[in-house]
Amino acid sequence: MSIVIDTQRANDIKQRLYQQKLTVKQWAANHGYQYHTVSNVLRGVNKATFGAGREVAEKLIRL
Repeated sequence: MSIVIDTQRANDIKQRLYQQKLTVKQWAANHGYQYHTVSNVLRGVNKATFGAGREVAEKLIRL
């Protein structure tokens, strides 16, 4: 089952990153993921069903 990150949730996540003074690119590097993977999860391109996309989604939701 995929983890759905809709537009509102993605905006909330980006806002939390901003409050922590982090960009999406910095967060990705700090956690060992490629920027494109994180960006695709936030934009809904990667449905976070398995693999790195799912790991990213799980970590972003817990921010």
